[in-house]
Amino acid sequence: MSDTIGRTVKAVEPTPTGWILATNATGATAPTPAVFTSTDGGEWNRADLPLAGDSTWVYDVVYGPAGYVAIGFAGQDCEPGCRNGDGVVWVSDDAVTWELVEPVELSGPNKVRPRQVRVIDGRYVIVGQDQQDGIDWVGKVWSSSDGLTWELNAVLDDPEWPIQGIKGFDEWDGGYVITSSRAPCSVPFFKGSFGWVQGFVGGVEAKAWVSPDGFEWTEMDLAGLGLIELFAEDVCTTTNYFTAETNSAADGAMQAVGGRLFWQGGIVPAMELDAATDTWIPSTAVISPYVTGAAQGTATQMYLLDDAQGFIAAAVTDRFGDEVWVPVARSQDLVTWQDWDGKTTVLPAMADQYVSFGGTFVVSNGTELLAVYQGRTSRYGEEGPIMALISGTAPIPNP
Repeated sequence: MSDTIGRTVKAVEPTPTGWILATNATGATAPTPAVFTSTDGGEWNRADLPLAGDSTWVYDVVYGPAGYVAIGFAGQDCEPGCRNGDGVVWVSDDAVTWELVEPVELSGPNKVRPRQVRVIDGRYVIVGQDQQDGIDWVGKVWSSSDGLTWELNAVLDDPEWPIQGIKGFDEWDGGYVITSSRAPCSVPFFKGSFGWVQGFVGGVEAKAWVSPDGFEWTEMDLAGLGLIELFAEDVCTTTNYFTAETNSAADGAMQAVGGRLFWQGGIVPAMELDAATDTWIPSTAVISPYVTGAAQGTATQMYLLDDAQGFIAAAVTDRFGDEVWVPVARSQDLVTWQDWDGKTTVLPAMADQYVSFGGTFVVSNGTELLAVYQGRTSRYGEEGPIMALISGTAPIPNP
């Protein structure tokens, strides 16, 4: 895809006429966020989003009844960590010409970060964070009918549990679920080997909220998931960055597929909510060994999707030599899988200088899959060109 070197993908979504990507520039010298649209997954057109400050990022984009809505963050005189900044919105009728909106509801004395946007019952709904006191975060939910005028619908507040990340915003059981994470103890941004980073001390925890309509939210009971509990204060004096348990809490998120709710902390859904008892139990889902084997051999993750014909498992991987593959399998019951064991890419593989994946996405419009990936020169290095592949060039198996 042309004009994408040095950019990173933040969101990929289907549209009525094709696909749309939201991207940010990785270098401070070219801060302009941009979207790319395509009707066929092959030819892409770029549209830059208007800047709202000297540091502007886009986080998500969606199509709805009033057109396209993208959400992001803008800061002035941004130092590492961006102590101050407001949420911003862009709206468009055609994804070509964009209008910047700066709602007062998405501003504050410190950081306000809209993270994800969905369309619920004809309204755009944003989930994000507000660092009200300059130290601790709370979650917030805003909504709008047109993308221009926004109102605050809910505050996901817990005085003893400041949110540090929104991990997921998914539809489930006729309603919706938000997954969040936080570090019980953390140190401010500091200068490390790879630039300015934030250190987490003691691990990461997770919480979730559910809603029947996207507006009224209640906390969900995660007992039984095996996630870490609140750490004692003395743990804050030690450095304990990574354990299997903290990684599960940090990387995991709720995923709703086929009316079932999973906690997916890695490649395979580990736990599942039992609707009969309303408790978390070990998941009965079995993901295709072909797909999970491929995903375990690379830096990317496995994707679990559903459509009108059943369930789909897919991954983006380069473990089979110097070509990028997207192994795909289909299932009717999340137990028995039909594998499609051919490589699904006809695009150039990552060049020799790209040693790992930057960002990968697999999304479905109900009839086709779109895989998006890019190489990275090192773990924290430069992103390569964004590559995209639509499954129409290599169909997924029929049920």
